[in-house]
Amino acid sequence: MEASDRGGAGQLAGEDVPADARAKPHGAASASGDLKGGDLGDESADAPSTPSRSSKAALAEAARTAWRRLRGGKLTPARAAASVAVGLAIGVLPLWGVHWLLVLAICVPLRLDAGVAYLAANISLPIFAPFITFAEVEVGARMLHGAWVSLTPSEVKNLALGTVAMEVALGTAVVSVASALTGGALTYGLVSLRKRS
Repeated sequence: MEASDRGGAGQLAGEDVPADARAKPHGAASASGDLKGGDLGDESADAPSTPSRSSKAALAEAARTAWRRLRGGKLTPARAAASVAVGLAIGVLPLWGVHWLLVLAICVPLRLDAGVAYLAANISLPIFAPFITFAEVEVGARMLHGAWVSLTPSEVKNLALGTVAMEVALGTAVVSVASALTGGALTYGLVSLRKRS
């Protein structure tokens, strides 16, 4: 009777124990081994992984490619002159806030240096902008009406450009071309001198 009770208890105990634990002779040792090899390994597998070196390298390569594309290639005298000319032509336009987009739209397809062009486009900084607009209004008025406008650079800040829209449009075209040609020629000469020395 006692032996049969032990056998029944053993069967019941065996049913509650998982099959892989029953197969091993030492339950405690196998349980600790399972924790080391299985359960902890699963937790570490579920932990968020850091970006691999290959993804960091791919990101760095993409950044280098984008930078090379913006720079357009080796800065020769002709490319430097063209980049400065484009930047100055855009910089004098009274389209503040979109100069960078215009520089990208022109320089990237033409493989010019967008960084140099944008640097030149910053001629329209707030300290210079009134003088540029003053020159555009005066040149446009002279071409349209044959006379200069009685205006000072300080008065340009309070001027409603709508009242002199034709003068500004014509004057901007002239000042833009003139500044591009002048800046481009000076840049070509300076970069050529630097390459020789």
